[in-house]
Amino acid sequence: MGDDMCNIAVVGTSYVGLLTSIGLAHLGHYVICIDDQGNRVNQLRNGHLPYDNQELYKRMEEAVSSGRLTFITNYAWGVRNVDIIFIAVEPVKEMETATGNAPFQHVLTQVASHIKQDVTIINRSSFPIGSYEGMKQIVHNHISSQYKVDFVYNPALIEGGGAVSSIAHGDHVIVGCEKKETLFVMESLYRRLKRPLLHTNVASAEMIQYIWDTFYNRKSTSMTKITTMCTELHANVKDVEAAMASLHPPVYLPYYM
Repeated sequence: MGDDMCNIAVVGTSYVGLLTSIGLAHLGHYVICIDDQGNRVNQLRNGHLPYDNQELYKRMEEAVSSGRLTFITNYAWGVRNVDIIFIAVEPVKEMETATGNAPFQHVLTQVASHIKQDVTIINRSSFPIGSYEGMKQIVHNHISSQYKVDFVYNPALIEGGGAVSSIAHGDHVIVGCEKKETLFVMESLYRRLKRPLLHTNVASAEMIQYIWDTFYNRKSTSMTKITTMCTELHANVKDVEAAMASLHPPVYLPYYM
């Protein structure tokens, strides 16, 4: 395995979860995709993709045949000996948070209780802003204190029907994390994409996901509201605006809002 290749678990076979799993395997990483829905996993093992996307189907076939992508239902096997765990479950209702959503709590509890090594947990699930701290608390409540866990928010700025390349939509890979060593992990993970990382804090990354979801769903949100939310959540307004301007099409906050 090359220096930049990682052993990765992706939890969830949502569209974001599958696009993440297949995209990372396409970059050369070794990926285990976990979902406790046995029927869904069996379908994927048999080559049945639940979405009409020919490029995704082709890449999945290539990744599975090369041994870089595996689908399983067992959390204990799935998170054992991996370097990175992505959380990519289905989006939840607007008012729900990480701590208030039972399926998400179940996923985090299963993941945390089976971790037996230092690991980086990367969230790509869409949750209301501020859920990050709740996610950390759930993990810390169920993991042995002897293991170190670093947390990242890596917004899934993915359009429906997106190509494998849209694992990182736009000119940058957006990474919200607090530690420099965690940023090094993310740089290694995405190096083969040959796109620069836009590093910001977690609150800013959550804001970027929120604005993307708002833009993609054509909802109306004022720039004043965005600025106020950034201030309240200690998000960096300039980082948020720079990230949105790097997308295709760009989201120029003062004009579209």
